[in-house]
Amino acid sequence: MKKKVLLVNLSGIGDIVSSLTVANPLLEKYEVTFFIPKIFAGLFNNSFYNETFDLSEVSNINYDLLIDLTSNQKSREVCARIKSKQKIGRYRDILQVFRFRKIYSKMVPKFTKPVHIIKDYYPINKLLDLRILEEIYLKQESQKNEKNIMSIHVGGDKVIRRIPERLVIETINYFQKKEINIRIIGIEKEVITSILSQTNGVIYEEGSLGDVKSWIDESRLVIASDSGLFHLATALGTPAIGLS
Repeated sequence: MKKKVLLVNLSGIGDIVSSLTVANPLLEKYEVTFFIPKIFAGLFNNSFYNETFDLSEVSNINYDLLIDLTSNQKSREVCARIKSKQKIGRYRDILQVFRFRKIYSKMVPKFTKPVHIIKDYYPINKLLDLRILEEIYLKQESQKNEKNIMSIHVGGDKVIRRIPERLVIETINYFQKKEINIRIIGIEKEVITSILSQTNGVIYEEGSLGDVKSWIDESRLVIASDSGLFHLATALGTPAIGLS
């Protein structure tokens, strides 16, 4: 029976997906469970990872290893209530090593200078003697079911992180002339409604994150802003173009 590891990550989708650089090599030795925000339920559907957002569920399990990938006040409160033989946290200030020594058995540094988020997790790999991965991937239990469809994610709730509406419409028209079906994904209803009113034959359905993940997985191509869904597409092995 494999040992159990819990990865606590209360960040956004992009950060959770990027932390696969730690999770992927752990799968070789552990049964890996992600503790994530409830709004991201379904992110690890049909994968080799377990997911949970129920603290009462994980607090009844004795883990062999717990890694706090977020290491903020909220995640520390979660980790303090979970039993594990070893707990690893992260710090930016060396004083945090002393402040939180009752929660974590070991701590590794976060980078203080801007770096790619994947590299920010490397100290954990080094501490646990895990392979360093240059690329991340979300291991799935089934084969990709690619269809003649392209997905477009217009962006997040902040305007600065959205693809301009006119560019989205021009992109849709271009690929429709190539006889490729277009699906819009996301929850930015006002923007999506406007785009749908100016185009024809575009697919849009409301669904869970698990549904969105399935739609991305079956797409020939994903065009997205620099968002969590862009990182999810690359982790699933779906060709993706990021616009910012």
